[in-house]
Amino acid sequence: MGRQSRHAAVVDGVPVLVTDALGPATVGVFRSRVLVPRWVLALPTLERKYVLRHEDEHRKANDARLLCVMSLTLLLTPWNVALWWALRRLSLAVEMDCDTRVVAALGDARTYSELLFKVAQATSHAPRLQPGFIGRGMLERRLKILLAPRELRGTGRLMLTAAAGGLLYIVLRTP
Repeated sequence: MGRQSRHAAVVDGVPVLVTDALGPATVGVFRSRVLVPRWVLALPTLERKYVLRHEDEHRKANDARLLCVMSLTLLLTPWNVALWWALRRLSLAVEMDCDTRVVAALGDARTYSELLFKVAQATSHAPRLQPGFIGRGMLERRLKILLAPRELRGTGRLMLTAAAGGLLYIVLRTP
């Protein structure tokens, strides 16, 4: 991979580093920066705002720092399968949390989901800032959760609460 050219800019109110091909991503442990490839600047305004908001939410939440610290634990014990599993779960949780904040701020989950798919296709051949094995299957899970009907999400919580209550009742009634 050759050297990437990059320049600082403010796009739709978000400070970014515009690159040739890297991104969209949030990088940096102590001072997070949003990287966007040039093609993001050419997106329709609404789509560009979703991409920028997503990465800016990661920056504001210091998600890169959290994932870096977790990844450092793997350097100490790379054979620890539980840590690999935890990093994968943490990565998914971080992305889903970010998705929730973006949709709450900008609105339409369907439009956002379609954009996530479009960005995934556009970046599939670009250099990766995150190991591919961490993201495998993650997009599908994120899209399913984003597009699930609200009632289904509420029903799931209700059923989980009922199951926990039933289990607690059985434990307390067992001599």
